[in-house]
Amino acid sequence: MVNTLISYILILKKLSKGEVLSKHDLRIVKSYLGLSFTNLEIMGLIFSFILLVVGVIFHFLNIYLYLEVIFYIMAILTVVYIMPIPAIYEKLYLINLNIFLEVSLSSYKDMHFKAVNFNNHTKFNINKKIVYFIYDDFYFYIKEDVLVREEIKKFKKSYIFKYPDLNSVNKEPIFFKLSDILSFEGKGDGAFSSSDFLDIINYDKERPTNFKLNLNNLKTLELSNDIYPYFKNLISEREA
Repeated sequence: MVNTLISYILILKKLSKGEVLSKHDLRIVKSYLGLSFTNLEIMGLIFSFILLVVGVIFHFLNIYLYLEVIFYIMAILTVVYIMPIPAIYEKLYLINLNIFLEVSLSSYKDMHFKAVNFNNHTKFNINKKIVYFIYDDFYFYIKEDVLVREEIKKFKKSYIFKYPDLNSVNKEPIFFKLSDILSFEGKGDGAFSSSDFLDIINYDKERPTNFKLNLNNLKTLELSNDIYPYFKNLISEREA
């Protein structure tokens, strides 16, 4: 367990440096988040169960009752020793995943972010439904979500496990300028707000991509409509 805990700490350090995790790293992380079990944990649980059974046998035979107590204590200590506490380790993981995003997206550090849905049609080299709309009112990027969002069943409930995606991290974004925009189509007057990195990590919405941004290269970007108020306000300010 100590070696595994050290491995987990080293994995968090890798994340904080903006590094992508290996399959072995991901197995350890899933174990600490309570999403899977390692061989050590499985063997530990079996050993604890055997200790409990032996303790029960001693209880019903009414012999060596002090050994019964010892077996129970050993079973409890074994479970405590081998089983991580998911709530604590998940918080540590999210903190370092947040740092990973900050490092891997550092080239846009002076810009703002908004997590939105994207219609990934073949005109663009983006293969995910979630993208980051990165903006500063003059220059714009559409960056593919740099996280893998893997759905895992946990006690009959779905849990979305997020971890770095090497392909998306290295993929070039779509870039355009304000002067490249011919027109846009959308609806609604909702408030627009930027996303911080924790918002990006927790983003799991799937909204219709009915906002259309028409560019002068005859291509159209289709994004979720929550981006519409931004461009509506931006163009209004430019025309004022």
